[in-house]
Amino acid sequence: MVTTQARNRTMKTNTETSRRKQRWRKNVIRAATWSIMSWNRKKAEILLEMEHHKIDICALSETKRKGKGSIKVPGYIFVYSGVSQQSRATAGVGISISEKLEQSIKDIHYISERFLKVTLNTETGKLHLFSMYALDISKA
Repeated sequence: MVTTQARNRTMKTNTETSRRKQRWRKNVIRAATWSIMSWNRKKAEILLEMEHHKIDICALSETKRKGKGSIKVPGYIFVYSGVSQQSRATAGVGISISEKLEQSIKDIHYISERFLKVTLNTETGKLHLFSMYALDISKA
């Protein structure tokens, strides 16, 4: 038979553990990578999956998006680097960053259509994010 004191201790321990987990979750950044084979046709699916899995940052390759820049999409900022507007849409990289981290974006370097760097200011210092797309030897 469980005494009232033992039950209260268990409840207190569970509450403390729950609070600790909540504090820990606030400081966690979930990151992922994904070869998407075209942003334009799959945007809704990509955003839905990122939201479902609670992903804060996702490095995307094969976006096949032309130009360089960033756009706001529901819940995220999508930073991308692709081929010039006159070229056929191939390769391309991007990084989707949760809106909650928008104020942390410090710097964006559009290095090429295959390489993108975004720097975030975090509580613990700078966080450098890279999205790269390597050449497929069979297509060279």
